[in-house]
Amino acid sequence: MLDTMVTDVDAANLTRSYRLTDFLRDQGESLGEDNDRTLVDLLVEQIEFANVIILNKIDLISKAVQEIVKAIIRSLNGKAKSIDTTLSQVAMKEVMDTNLYDLEEAQQHRLWAQELYNPNAHIPETEENDITGFVNRAHEPFDPEKIYVFFRQYGQASRGPKAFLVIVPT
Repeated sequence: MLDTMVTDVDAANLTRSYRLTDFLRDQGESLGEDNDRTLVDLLVEQIEFANVIILNKIDLISKAVQEIVKAIIRSLNGKAKSIDTTLSQVAMKEVMDTNLYDLEEAQQHRLWAQELYNPNAHIPETEENDITGFVNRAHEPFDPEKIYVFFRQYGQASRGPKAFLVIVPT
């Protein structure tokens, strides 16, 4: 069951990215010429819909810039839980079994109706943003060197995934 919508924000680049008017297709980040979304459109959508926002690379910016970043996040989604991180290190309890996702609230989101009434125009986020995921069911931990090589080889072979979600039970 869906429990939490989490988005990871690059805090060190948010203010620069937030000002960009570049189209995703111009950055090689879309699935076709007919995708007319901008980078900031995607960024805003992800922040608006999240229950938990991970502010990554927070250590790379000054306190003044941190305040600007947090103000942007609050203006887009004042309800989301915000977590400051370095290297996206976050305790699993902060993003798993939180019960923060509310289907009724999600149905009130402005993009919900757009998806509902235009089913043929729907492109799943996984396809639209080249997101790949897998679940490791082995009881042994990953070998750090082998997993690093795997992600590097996979990224080079496919022009690189935009995101990976790897859940490893502790």
